[in-house]
Amino acid sequence: VMNKTVLGKQVTRIERKEGEVEVTCADGSTYLANHVIVTVSLGVLKKHAADMFHPALPADKTAAIETLGFGCVAKVFILFPNRWWPQDINVIEPLFSNKEVQDFISNSNHGSWTSKTYGYYPVLNHDRMLCAWFSGPGCRTVESLTDEQVTDGLMELLDKLVGKMYNISQPEGILRSDWGTYPYTLGAYNYRTVASDSRNLSNSDLAESILDENNKPVILFAGEATHPHYFSTVHGAIETGRREAHNIINYMKNKQH
Repeated sequence: VMNKTVLGKQVTRIERKEGEVEVTCADGSTYLANHVIVTVSLGVLKKHAADMFHPALPADKTAAIETLGFGCVAKVFILFPNRWWPQDINVIEPLFSNKEVQDFISNSNHGSWTSKTYGYYPVLNHDRMLCAWFSGPGCRTVESLTDEQVTDGLMELLDKLVGKMYNISQPEGILRSDWGTYPYTLGAYNYRTVASDSRNLSNSDLAESILDENNKPVILFAGEATHPHYFSTVHGAIETGRREAHNIINYMKNKQH
């Protein structure tokens, strides 16, 4: 398997050709296959599906791509020179009234995005590290700022929350995710929307395989957004990969009889 695994290839076109599928990459290389399993995120499908698949995807699948939601979360890991918070703390969480939020935003250089911080969570097996969580529009703001700006903003909020209780040390550095703006994810997780439910579209529609004229599954879809129950989870994504592998195996077995 490893000698047939090719990395660093951006797929730009997936074309059905007489029972086979031709995959074209950005560098011009092409690959011909009997079956293709597409595992890109829903965010990537939303941006590229119209240009990537030839012929175009069926109407229901296209509608599912358009109406199912794809949101974003962001994590910022903050490493301190020492653990200054007690061992029994599970989260340092902002609890502001609407007025307090507005006052904080007005009196802060960073409040417009730090006010959207869910909380600071101690990281398991990393005694000197906290993880700040974000979701929604605040994610892409966090991803667009410099490390210095993110550090300054998070430390300002942390000081407001617990600065009078603990002697907060200055961090040694941060590490953050960029799922929202990274071109091969463009988000982090799938969710159902009013628009998808109103059209009776679900993750199962996204999971439907593309069949050729002989009912051979030529293009199959996996990834968290294709799981009917566990979308937005890692185990859901893993299960869908196994599901589509078994779909191909079962097709091959039935073909032999």
